[in-house]
Amino acid sequence: MTNDLNYFCRCWSVTDKSGRILGYTDHDQELQFEDIVFRPSHGLNTSALTQSLGMSTDNAEAIGVLSDDGISDAQVAAGLFDDAEVKTWLVDWRQVSNRTLEFRGYVSEITRENGVFRAEVASFSSKLNKPIGRAYQTTCPAVLGDRTCGLDLDHPTFAFHGQGEWASLTEVSMSGAETYPEGWFTNGHLKITQGPFDGVIAHIKDDLRQGDLRVLKLWDPVQAIPEDISDIVIVAGCDKRFATCREKFDNILNFRAYSDLLTEDWFAVHPSQVSQKTGGSRR
Repeated sequence: MTNDLNYFCRCWSVTDKSGRILGYTDHDQELQFEDIVFRPSHGLNTSALTQSLGMSTDNAEAIGVLSDDGISDAQVAAGLFDDAEVKTWLVDWRQVSNRTLEFRGYVSEITRENGVFRAEVASFSSKLNKPIGRAYQTTCPAVLGDRTCGLDLDHPTFAFHGQGEWASLTEVSMSGAETYPEGWFTNGHLKITQGPFDGVIAHIKDDLRQGDLRVLKLWDPVQAIPEDISDIVIVAGCDKRFATCREKFDNILNFRAYSDLLTEDWFAVHPSQVSQKTGGSRR
């Protein structure tokens, strides 16, 4: 890059949960590169990027007014920008090929108040700054459908695609899912797959059958009803137990917990109080 800083500006992109990429710049005209259009943003300010050596966390902060066509208060409230990927470039606005990528990270925390949002951005190295490893426990630590679980959540046994009609912020009903037993989707999740709320996920508390309808009640209210009727996918629930993994998902080979761990109550019981003293299997 050249050394004349008079011709340089900053550009940054934000990729939300639906995969949509928003581009902004502090230049007074639109710029374009990497198939992204960076629009001048007068309602958004970013702090200087704090960078460090080693495994220390790089961080930055963005403060903006929720008036942009691409970022609305309802979308922020719905969590569409939680963990959104953020990239920042230093760019020569005369020749955008003369640029350098300064930062790549994610939105670690976002708050909103009185029409203004504040987003804290951290580098991906911060994800390494946490304990890792397996714990000895009776419930499975795997997330249903992840690499360690191995289930294909696109299989119709475990997921249903259809249209949902929102009755409230915590309740949506669907038709066409009559073949699934009641409670199949309890502790599962639903994902909106269309419109400005594409990618928003909500967790299911109860799964009830009412005639031909499937009524899903959510643990937490969505911050805004996307539309009266929207395309959603609902995914079966898993309570992390050994029996559920074996009987509901037939996935016992990938069960990641220790279902036969002895509990503290077992250690406290005197042998005279145990009905079976055969020394056989606890099953």
